[in-house]
Amino acid sequence: MNWDQIKGKWTQFKGKAKEQWGDLTDDDLDRIEGNRDQLLGRIQERYGIAKEEAERQVDNLVQKHQLSLWMQCRLLPTTGVKLCVARADWCGGLFRQRGPRGCFSHI
Repeated sequence: MNWDQIKGKWTQFKGKAKEQWGDLTDDDLDRIEGNRDQLLGRIQERYGIAKEEAERQVDNLVQKHQLSLWMQCRLLPTTGVKLCVARADWCGGLFRQRGPRGCFSHI
């Protein structure tokens, strides 16, 4: 997922950012409006961390957000097995078993 896609889904991503960096205010996130450099700068300022660390944290959150957009998991109540389903255009890695609407894996 590239940053243009994050900008397009900023409202969704903003909630994840608020969870990750609780010291960022709603006003901060509204002003950032999906601008990666502004997000990095605000994280550095609020948390007193280096740019490289802020970039690492943002990149990790983007990866997690990407997974949440492309994959859904749930615990199967009768077996206790966690079943994850991914969209067909994101199959790979753990998702080797293909079905008619995508792919799935037991974790």
